[in-house]
Formats: sequence, structure tokens, C-alpha cells
Amino acid sequence: MTAVQDDALVGRLSQLLVLDQARRDAARGTGRVVLVSGEPGIGKTRLAEETSRLAGAEGFAVTWASCWEGEGAPPLWPWFQVLEGLGTGVAVDVDPTAADGDEGVSGAARFPVYSAVLDALTDACGRLGRVHIVIDDLHWADDDSAALLAFVGLRLRTLPAVIVATFRPDEIATGHVAALTRVAEPLALDGLSIEEVGDLVESVIGRQPSASVAASLRDRCDGNPLFVRELSRLLAARPDASPDAIPMPGGVRAVLQRRLARVAQPVVEVLEALSVLGTTASIALVADVAGEERTVVLDHLESAAHAGLAEITVEQVRFTHALVRDVVYESIGASRRAALHQVAAETLERGASEDDWAAIASHWLRSGGHADRAASASRRAGDRARSRRAFADAAGHYQRAAESLSSISRDERDVVDAELDRADMLFRAGQPDDARSVYFTVAERARAGVHPDELARAALGLGAGLSGFEVSLHDFEQVELLEEALVALPEDATALRAAVMARLAVAGFFVKRIDARSLATESVRLARAAGDVRTIGYALSALCDSIAGPEHVEERLRHTDEIIAIGRESDASIELLGRRLRMRGLLEIGDLLAADIEIGAYARIAERLRQPLYSFYVPLWRGMRALTHGRLDEVARFVSETTSIGAAAGSVNSEFLSATLDSWRALFAGEPVLEIPHAEDYMDMIDRSAGLTAGLTWTAFHRGQIDRARWFYEHVAADNFASVGEEAETLVSMLCYVEVALDLDDQPRLAVLYERLAPHNGRCIVDGIGGAWVGSVHLQLARIAHAIGREVGRDHIHTAIEVHRRADAPFFTLLAERVADQLGVERPTTITVRAEPQFRHRGDGWLVCWSGDPVQIADSKGMRDLAALLARPGAEVHVVDLTGGRAGIDRGTGAVLDRRARDEYRRRLAELDAELAEAEANHDRGRAEKAQIERDFFVAELTAAVGLAGRPRVQGDDVERARKAVAGRIKHAIDRIEAVDARLGRHLRNSIRTGTTCSYGPEHPVDWQL
Repeated sequence: MTAVQDDALVGRLSQLLVLDQARRDAARGTGRVVLVSGEPGIGKTRLAEETSRLAGAEGFAVTWASCWEGEGAPPLWPWFQVLEGLGTGVAVDVDPTAADGDEGVSGAARFPVYSAVLDALTDACGRLGRVHIVIDDLHWADDDSAALLAFVGLRLRTLPAVIVATFRPDEIATGHVAALTRVAEPLALDGLSIEEVGDLVESVIGRQPSASVAASLRDRCDGNPLFVRELSRLLAARPDASPDAIPMPGGVRAVLQRRLARVAQPVVEVLEALSVLGTTASIALVADVAGEERTVVLDHLESAAHAGLAEITVEQVRFTHALVRDVVYESIGASRRAALHQVAAETLERGASEDDWAAIASHWLRSGGHADRAASASRRAGDRARSRRAFADAAGHYQRAAESLSSISRDERDVVDAELDRADMLFRAGQPDDARSVYFTVAERARAGVHPDELARAALGLGAGLSGFEVSLHDFEQVELLEEALVALPEDATALRAAVMARLAVAGFFVKRIDARSLATESVRLARAAGDVRTIGYALSALCDSIAGPEHVEERLRHTDEIIAIGRESDASIELLGRRLRMRGLLEIGDLLAADIEIGAYARIAERLRQPLYSFYVPLWRGMRALTHGRLDEVARFVSETTSIGAAAGSVNSEFLSATLDSWRALFAGEPVLEIPHAEDYMDMIDRSAGLTAGLTWTAFHRGQIDRARWFYEHVAADNFASVGEEAETLVSMLCYVEVALDLDDQPRLAVLYERLAPHNGRCIVDGIGGAWVGSVHLQLARIAHAIGREVGRDHIHTAIEVHRRADAPFFTLLAERVADQLGVERPTTITVRAEPQFRHRGDGWLVCWSGDPVQIADSKGMRDLAALLARPGAEVHVVDLTGGRAGIDRGTGAVLDRRARDEYRRRLAELDAELAEAEANHDRGRAEKAQIERDFFVAELTAAVGLAGRPRVQGDDVERARKAVAGRIKHAIDRIEAVDARLGRHLRNSIRTGTTCSYGPEHPVDWQL
């Protein structure tokens, strides 16, 4: 370790050794976060400065970030400084349009920002080798910045990086400390010993104090190095005085006030302007707030620097210590302080960027008497924080906007708008109880002011906004508020009435057994009358929920086409809602190959949005498909992934669905099935929810709790299963009762169950929203028929086997064949061969086929484009190559990449392919994901530069026209195909991507006959 020659670091050798070890570990690729804590003046910042100096000498890239007290800093401010210091060129930001479409309900919605920062740090380590980061004064960081540090800390162990964060333990939120200590190494700084105090005094005044003086100083200052140094300087001027004789009222503040008293009043006034702006500010801004010329301000700041109060760089000035800023700020009179804040707000407003509004709002709030401008700035600051996924920060800004507006008796609607935005942000920040409280407060204000539209917005907010991707089905308060809003809304509020009706149809079904279908149908009619496409999409999804029974599958699938189309144009969360509905419908009709395509389409959108509330369905459905192939170990891994992502989303659905999949896995693996999560909370719903009661029956039965299973069974069987209505869980509920009835040999009830299931023999049984696919209804009909002596069992089991074979569900084919053996029925020997997919050019047209008979489609440029893409699955084809590079497409004058760059890209791609294969073989998802992201980047770059046959791509002004032309003709071709073969059209629509480069990327390989 480099020798330390600094009086401020006396007694800190052991702490420096800890930081030395952290750097050595980082140099070997094992990074960590070190939390340096201690009271003000204890030496945290100086220790961080020294370890940064040592890190720089050892070849680390060093960057420094400081947090600022109060609400004036932009959200995630320290991370802005970190990324800028590392030269990443990455802003802590996400697409605001993605934020607007998000209706998530937890802090997990901040993950896109977290992931972007982690990727930027990883990239910086790749470019710079080793990285050393300091985040000073973490106790002043916003909630999101501290949470982001905890997130990064979990993943830093695989990077050559050290993060040193300093904080005051008495001023930091306890929740931050709890989260950070799980991922970081604590390093608490205590006061100096008597011997160390003596050494420090000697370094300051040039002579060793007596033991009694050192002890007196130690007791007086509690070993605080800053206090010791300040008193030592006073002792130097009064060598005969005792430490106890030197007045120090208020601790170090008095010392600093003495230092301030030694500078001229104009210098103090400039420092007052700086203190209003924070610990650090630009010299130009200080001059504007102080109302002085820059040259004059610089002279005064030089005097402050000589007095040890400030430090000056080329463009900025900072206090030497935060305590100096505190002493200066507190010494300003109330009226002058307010006036300085007003000047600061007005100055910042004149050239404000989006990231300045938080500071502007803070200044207006502290200026007093400018509530309207404070509210406006707070709203803009909230909007900015929202776009950056800093939801807790945004909620605080919206709250201050509402409070400011209330103080000046502005239009109540403005206040409510701010409160509704605040509640939305609280939901997204993982504070649902606080959000609900705000929504109910808004509802009270809406009642008092007779504003039914605001009442409706509060009611919709309780269900996570318009898209309502996950609506609680056991929330009586939400249902009551929705009903109240619906009564209060005027007839002409068509779009809002439609939204409330649609939500009530979903949320009220199990609470009050309302006529959900009538409500949903009317909501669709109203939404169409209003022309509000987003509301139409949600209303249609509510209608699908209201006709979730097996007899309505085809109708639901037709609706999903429109929902998805609307979502593509307006809101990705609506599109995902439609795809989730389509996914379940495909499973019900046994079209698992089409479902595979849908999983891929859903996954691509969810990956773009990177929201856990949407993303957990992807591993769930992939686990469901693994179950249909009998890969039970793989199912367990997908269950774990679903649970992890769902927990980040705070999703109740994920709990139920992952437990559903895991229970079926356990059943087939011969293990005890899981209890239904929180089943006791839903016992009051057993007469309203056939699915819940059946689940309780099935779980008890397969856990060996026969008496409990029989109680639930008899509770429903008493009226011949009349309570099992036509709803989403109808078929799986019947399956649960079939299990018990067969075990009890309850012949009369088995006959009833046969009659109830028989009309749905063309369906397959789905548990939950794709939580498990458990085969054809024919399989259960075969078991019942055999048990009650009906001769149709053979036909049923043969059909079940054929359905399972066509569905590409070999595990369930095997199960059905075993049932056939148990029933003494021979297995079918003929297998229906699935038609080979075809896309052949014949004469003046095209012969196309997906799974049925071939159909003829007339020739067109779009059909030729499709054929070219199908011939090269996974390849990116530039639109210029699809148009044949014909005249009229300007290929420009320069190659996008030179040959050397293209060769280097290809070499790196080969390395990434090998790395990706190795990671996937070792089931290392984190490494595989990083490799895939990098690979996707290089593929995009290379394909943008290289055309067919490896020809260099060149830039051209007319490429955009080619892109639009190709996209239009491909869409037209797919529309024509879909009109005659809906499944093929759906496959192409989900697998073809258009843009400057086009590609065909099916979820699973397809052997096309071309």
C-alpha cells in the first residue's frame, strides 16, 4: 500500500487496509460495495479520497459522485454523476412512452433503470479494466438511488469494481441500511484514541501535546478528527491555554462560525448564495444568485478558499465540508433566505433543462409565497422522475404539488390530478397501502366536490389503472367504489363509463356474482361510441373474461385479434393482455404449436418493456410446455424463475400460477403437491368460485387429506355440481371432482360429471392462465366411461391419444396410452401425420400450407419477400436486398463499415456464439443473457452493414422509402394468407419482423418446403 502522509488520515490504517483488500479482490474480478459510516467530521470523505488516490495509482478508473441534501436534485442524481464520470454515454433513463403504457403496481417497475445502470457498469469495466467509484453522503440520496446501489451490490461480485459509499448513520433511512448491509461490507469509523489524537495534534501544530492535553481533547471532541483539527489550530494560537478553556459552543459549528467571522461580509454573502444552492454549484450560478459580477464573486471565493471554507475548480465551487454549508445556511435570516431561494428559482427557470425542475421546485417551496410556481415546478419534476422510473421520488414531487395547490385554493381538479398521479407512483414504488389511502382520500374529495369523473379515476386506480393487467378479485372496497362511480357518472361520459363497467365486470364477478357479460358487452358498446381505442381494447378483454367458459373459445380468439391490433397502436400492455388471452384460448383448443408461437411473440414484447408484472408469464408458459414433454427438472427451474420474477412484481397471480405448475410437476414426480397460497384468505369465496373450491379439493386429495377433500367434494356435489358454472376454471374444476369421485367410486356423481364434460369433448383442460395444460377432455371421459360401464371409453381414449399427438405433448400422449392399458383398450396404431409447412412458387401464384390442405395465393412482391425471409430463418435481410437494389434506391456513397471492422465484428460474433452455447449448457442464465444482448448488438450492426452474399451495405437517403414499401407489401401478403389460413397468418405475423432489416424468427424451427 502506498504510504499515507496526511494528518486527516491519522489512525485510519486499519480502515485503509480493508479498502486495500477490496481493491485487490476487484483486480481479481470480485468486486464489492464498502459502506463507510460515521458522524459528521469523522473522516469518511477524506478516507474515500485517499483510497481513490491509491486506486488511481494502481490503474483503476476513478469516479466520484456526491449526494445533495433536500429535494432539489434530479432523481438518481448520484448515478448520473457515476455514469458521466465513467464516460458510458448512457443516461439513467428509459423510454417515457413505455412508462406511460405501464400499469405495474410495485417498485419492481424500476428494474429497467437498474438493469441499464448495471449494463453500463459492466461495459465500463470492459473498456476501462478496473473501476473505483465513490458515492459520498449517501444519507442524502433519494430512495431510488439507495435501492439501486443495493441492486448493483448484489451483482458486483463478478465485476472488477469497487464502490465506496459514505453516510452518516443517524441521518440515513434504516431501510436503506438494512438493504445495503446484506450486499456490502460495513466499515464504521470511530473516534480517535488518545494516542491518535496526540499524533493528529502534532501534525497540525508541529509539536506533540502532553498526555493530559491529548486526553482532554479526546474527551472534548469524542475523538472526532475534524473537531480535533479545528481545536488544534486554536491551540496553536494560544499555546498556554488548556483545551477546556477554549470555548466551543455547539461543537464544531462554533469553530466554523469563528472561521466565518474571519472573512469579510461580502465573502459571507457569496457563501450564503452558495449555501442556498447546495454544497456544490457552478460559479456562474452563484454569481447570478448573489447578484454580483463573476470576477467579483471569484475574488470573494478565493478569500473563502484561503480561510478553508471552500474549494474552487475551473467552473465550480464547493464547501470544504457539508457542515460548513449547514453553518452558513443556518446563519441566514429568514427573509434573506427566502429571497435568495426566489432568485435561485428564477435564475434556474430561465435556462431550465428537464433535470433542473426538482431543484427549481425546491427553491420555490422554500421561497414562500409562490405556491403556484412551486406547484408547477413540482409537477414537472414529478413527470421527469416518473419517466426515469424513480417512482418514490415522483410521488414526493406530486404530493408537494398537491399541497402547494391546496394552499392557494386552486381548482380542486388540479389538486386531484396531482394526488392521482401521486397514488399511481406510490403503487409503482411498492407502497400499495399508501396508494390505496390516497385513492380513497381522492374519492372523498370527489364526493364533496361532486366530481364523478375523479371518483371513477380513483376507483380505476385501485385496480392499477386502465390496462388492469392484474386486478384483485377479492377487493370489496374496489367493487363498491366502482359501483358508486358508475351511478354517479353522467351518460355522456362514455369512455370513462366504459372503463368503469369493464373493470367492474372483472373485479365484481367473484365478489358479488354480478352479470359480468352484460356489463362487459355494454362497456364495449360505449367504448366504440366514444372512439377511444385503448378503452375498446380493455373492454374487449373484460368481455373475454366474462365469457371465459369452454363454449366461447372461438369467440374469445376473434376478440384477441382486435385487442392485439389495438395494443400495437396504442399501448403495449393492452397488446400483452390480448396475447395472454389468445395464449389461453390456443391451449384450450389444443393448438400447442400455435401457442409456442404466441409465447415467442409475448416474450419479445415483455423483454422490451422489462416489467416483472408482464415477464413472469414467459418462464411460466415455457415451464408448462416443458411439462407437456415430461421434462420435470426443467419445469422446476422454470417454476423458480417464475416465482422470482413474480415476487419482484408483487404479483398474486404469479404466486398462484407458479404453485399450480409446481403442483402438477410434483404430482407427476411422485412428490407432495403444494398447498394453495393464502387459501385461508379466500375461504369466504368457496360458494362463488368453483375454481377455488375445486383447487382446495384437489390439493387436499393429493396431499392425502381425504376427509378434508371429501368435505369440499360433498359441498359442491350436493346439488350435482350446479355451482360449477361456465367460467374459465370449469373444465379443470370438473377434473378435480372426477379424481375424488373415481376414488370414492361415486357412480351417480360420475354419471353427472360425464354429462357435464361431454359437450366439451373437443376442448383441452387448462389450469389457470396457462399454469398447466393437462390434456384432452376425452381422457377424463374415457376414465369415467370405463368406471360407470359405458362402452364409449375406447373411442374417447383413442381420440385423447390422437389429440395429444397432434398437440406435440408426448408426456400426455404417454399418460393417455397408460390409461388405455389400464382400461384394457388397445392403443391406436395409426398416427395422423401433420402436413408439412409449404411455401412454394407454382406458375403465377404460391402454394402455401401450415397444418391443413394447401391453398393457392396469387403472386405479389410481398409473397416473394416472405419466401426470401422463410428461406433464411434468423437472418437479418436489408430492405435494399429485398428490393433487389434496383434503380431508385439510393445506396449512397460510403460503406457503413469498412472491411476490417466487418471482420472484427464477425470474429466477436463467433466468440459470443461459443460463449452463449457454453452458458446455456451450464444453465448460467445471467451469463447467457449478457452474451445474447452483446450478440444482438453485433448482429444488428453487421446486418446493417452487410447485404446478401456479404456485399458491403452503404448508406442511402432512399432506404427509408424502401423500408416503408417492403413493410407495407409484407403486411398485405400476410393479410391475404390469414384470410385463407388463420393459423399460418398468425404464425407469420408473430414471426416476421420488418424495418430497415427484416427477419423471420420462429419460436421453434420450422422445416419449410420451399
